[in-house]
Amino acid sequence: DYAWTVGIETGLEAGFASAPAAARPATLVEHLDAKRRDDPASEAAFAAYLRERYSGTRLAAVVACDNSALLFAAARRQELFRGVPLVFCGINDWNPLLLKGESGATGVLERPDYAATAQAALRLLPGRRRVYLVSDATLTGRATAADCRRALSAQDPKLEISDVPDLPLPSLAEWAAGLPADAFLFFLAYVTDGAGVPRRAEEVVAAFGARLHIVTSHDVFFVPGVLGGRIATAEGQGRAAGAIALRVLAGESPESIPLADEEANEYRFSYAELRRWGVDERALPEGSVVVGKPRGFFDREPWAAPLLSSVALFLLLLAAALVFVQASQRKARAALA
Repeated sequence: DYAWTVGIETGLEAGFASAPAAARPATLVEHLDAKRRDDPASEAAFAAYLRERYSGTRLAAVVACDNSALLFAAARRQELFRGVPLVFCGINDWNPLLLKGESGATGVLERPDYAATAQAALRLLPGRRRVYLVSDATLTGRATAADCRRALSAQDPKLEISDVPDLPLPSLAEWAAGLPADAFLFFLAYVTDGAGVPRRAEEVVAAFGARLHIVTSHDVFFVPGVLGGRIATAEGQGRAAGAIALRVLAGESPESIPLADEEANEYRFSYAELRRWGVDERALPEGSVVVGKPRGFFDREPWAAPLLSSVALFLLLLAAALVFVQASQRKARAALA
């Protein structure tokens, strides 16, 4: 039920559904559950389960979603998926070493536009020079923090960038109470707190309270209490991986398919947070989507606009006809006189 994984699976299925019925693959889904259990013993047990579960099953391709799954699939490929093409997506802090020397693999890199999110935050919230990266100690958390730090440092070397400490969430909330007012938080991959307890995004945002601005570049962390940013979508990752998988299943060699960058696709901001912080919507980046904004009459009643336009056009034509008739009558009276 991890929202990012659900989004990737939705995108994969949508990508596969675009293929002709005869070429549409049947998918089998297994969850590594690395957010809760990420240790050698759990990995060995999971590998044993897969070996038994798929004994005698011929797989056409394997899709690994996120860093932990890619590392597992690459390390266990000769044991579990020998000779099976490997497609991956949702990969942060990309390095070819993640493949552990395996060939026959390609996929989609996760490259959210962290710099654009920070730039928007600094423009909308002038005077902020300190940013704290909210990421956990999991493999994905460390990778997203490394990606974000690199992007922010390149965009503005004067930014003071710090990591939040690896604490249990209640202790982290106490720590955050002492942060300076000129700081803002960058919500990255924070799913497991310092005590190893899985946390929902809403819980994490609530722990930091309403005193600090929070931005993000991932759709699963854009929850109430978060201002917004340039958002990358899990479904976009899945769709792109699905398109690559279909090419592999059609006979293309994975090595011939270059790695894809599925970047953030739109600016999204919370109407409630814009109002709370007094940010003028006109200052938002061009093309921004404001989420939660009360809809006007014509948004609620889409039938009204074309109807009123038709009525206005009819009245305009009627007025023109009356003007024509009056002009004709004046001309006739003048002729009679």
